[in-house]
Amino acid sequence: MLKALIVDDELMGCQALKKLLELYAQDIYIMQFCHSADEGARAIQVLNPDLVFLDIQMPGKSGFDMLDGLERIDFEVIFTTGFDHYAVKAFKIGAVDYLLKPIDGDELEAAIQRASERKKKKKSSAQNVEV
Repeated sequence: MLKALIVDDELMGCQALKKLLELYAQDIYIMQFCHSADEGARAIQVLNPDLVFLDIQMPGKSGFDMLDGLERIDFEVIFTTGFDHYAVKAFKIGAVDYLLKPIDGDELEAAIQRASERKKKKKSSAQNVEV
């Protein structure tokens, strides 16, 4: 089971994504909704999620600003946004996927599968290093 946060300034966007996740990804536990980059950063430090669904344009700080302010990024990121012109930047920082709103359920399911595979590979690599 992947522990996840949804960071999106729009409550309806959070709720819509949660409903899609209930339909397409039963192996995801939504720990919390965060409605700003600062709130997201605090929740990441406290809750240590496996996956963050991250909006880009939010009041105050963007999703990219939030990631830049973190000491380390040891979770997977799936961007969920209404703007397509940030995709290249998202992939350059290692995002699992970049989903345009309204989010397609099949694309969401595929993105979660990739996030899960990445998490397993990282865990396996970490165990090999410890041995």
